[in-house]
Amino acid sequence: MPNKSIKELLMQDSNQHMPLFINAGEIISELEEKQREIILHIDRNLYKHWRLGRHIILSWCLNGKDIDILYIPFYQASSLLVTESGDSSATENEKQNPHLFSTLLKLIKGSRYISTEIMDDIEKKYDVQRVTIDLPHNFKQYPVEPELIDKVIKRYSISYIENRAVVLFDMDGFTKYSAFEQVTLINSLAYSINSAHEKMLNKDIKMDFARSTTGDGFYIWNREPGLQANINLYHLMHLILADNAIARNKANSSHVPGLKTVFSIGDCYEFYQTEGLSQTMYSYIIGDVTIELARLIEHSKAGQIMVGDFLTRMPSNDKQRIVMFDSVKFIKAIQPTLYKFKGIELSGDMIIGIKCYFTGRKQSNNSFDVDILRLVDKHENKYFAYNAKINIYRKNAKPIYLGIQQKDLNA
Repeated sequence: MPNKSIKELLMQDSNQHMPLFINAGEIISELEEKQREIILHIDRNLYKHWRLGRHIILSWCLNGKDIDILYIPFYQASSLLVTESGDSSATENEKQNPHLFSTLLKLIKGSRYISTEIMDDIEKKYDVQRVTIDLPHNFKQYPVEPELIDKVIKRYSISYIENRAVVLFDMDGFTKYSAFEQVTLINSLAYSINSAHEKMLNKDIKMDFARSTTGDGFYIWNREPGLQANINLYHLMHLILADNAIARNKANSSHVPGLKTVFSIGDCYEFYQTEGLSQTMYSYIIGDVTIELARLIEHSKAGQIMVGDFLTRMPSNDKQRIVMFDSVKFIKAIQPTLYKFKGIELSGDMIIGIKCYFTGRKQSNNSFDVDILRLVDKHENKYFAYNAKINIYRKNAKPIYLGIQQKDLNA
């Protein structure tokens, strides 16, 4: 096993299923061993105050040689979210704290580190609990980077993420298969995901991606924020679909799933589930974007790729400004990045070009419009989306055409 720093062990992709710090002692330096002991000490104390999920750890600050944390009962945070939504069942006490909701959102966005002054102010104004975690005497001698403490604290909390790209893969006709065939199908899709991720890494396109199962598919998202991170997830999606398509052509189709795919960008909450009485490294998401994807997948056809109709603010690639992106503008932003995938091999065949676009009706001048799809769910809620196509051209092999054509859509 190659040497890894404690930071690399902690920040590595959780989908590799390596528990926090497992077998780390023999492969890290003496300095990092001391830091490891401090992080484990913090983790044990957070677990104690987390109370098996009763509390959410909101934030932390330095307090001399120790650290202070703020936490709030989970039900109180839930009540605040209900209050903000205008639910008439909210109590009078909750209605008297209209600013606590916005404060709560600020505390669960981004870094959890706040100054002592801000923590003092929050403690005075709101009904939150503050406690000091006494750190080992050598904390100053072996300081731990704040992002490592943040990483541990987020496992005992929830995070609110804005403008996150998420893709949902759903296996068509999954319930019609036997239990053993279902296991085979899930494994096949998981392999395509892992293979696509490896190809991205080999092209030095780094992704801190995560996934959670839906039973008959997966949600996949990139933990990194920003426009380029969202574009990279779209690229990961089309490599997954390409690997799946090649596997279906080469193998018995009953052992490789046919996929329905939807992609969108929106807001969501990320949280960590428990296994038994312990917290895990595996996160889950739920929010506006996952609800939208679930509704869109209900209307999608086998083999179809749909992209939600979104309008969102994202940092530009140079991080110097905030820009507005809708779905069509996002697809245009992807075009200059497609060259990165030339030379990638898919089952021995080299990619020489990729084309991705939204479909639409042909115009009189032989150009094509972009059509928007209007979908209505069982609750009469309306959703809008685009039918997406991805063409992957290979050297000495037939092109791979992903998605369905405009003519195959319902009116």
